[in-house]
Amino acid sequence: MGYPDQPCGDRPRPAPGSPLRADDDRAHPYELSHATWHSLSHAVDHLSCLRALLRDAQVVHMYAPYSLVRSALENACAAVWMLQPPGSADRLARRLRFAATDIRNGEQVKQLTGQPGPRSEQERMTRCAPLPGGRAWMKRQSGAAPLTRRSSRPSATRAAQQPA
Repeated sequence: MGYPDQPCGDRPRPAPGSPLRADDDRAHPYELSHATWHSLSHAVDHLSCLRALLRDAQVVHMYAPYSLVRSALENACAAVWMLQPPGSADRLARRLRFAATDIRNGEQVKQLTGQPGPRSEQERMTRCAPLPGGRAWMKRQSGAAPLTRRSSRPSATRAAQQPA
């Protein structure tokens, strides 16, 4: 069941007048709170699966628990990374980078599966342009390597330190 004024079910909306609500209003349809809630939900889901594996099923696999812990940690860190900057412009830039990575990864899946999808990569990326700083951000991103879950720690750290 959802909350009043919330089309998104159990995910609470940021309080009116809060910096996060202002970021969401500026970034629509790429709301920062949606992305962070989604990342945290993924983290919790992976930890819940780990609990079910270890406690409920009482099975100890040699490697699987580490994949679940890593996924939980990466998703939780993604939420913190997006919310960490004190300035709205920096938070929104990180949200856009996260969206672009998601778009690029989606394109890779479409290529692998041979499914065209409803919109092209360019159409999806163009939706980011009207957002605050979106056009300048898109120009900077055109040659940037995508952030991927397979990035090594040094490359992920360098990517996170790049100016937004």
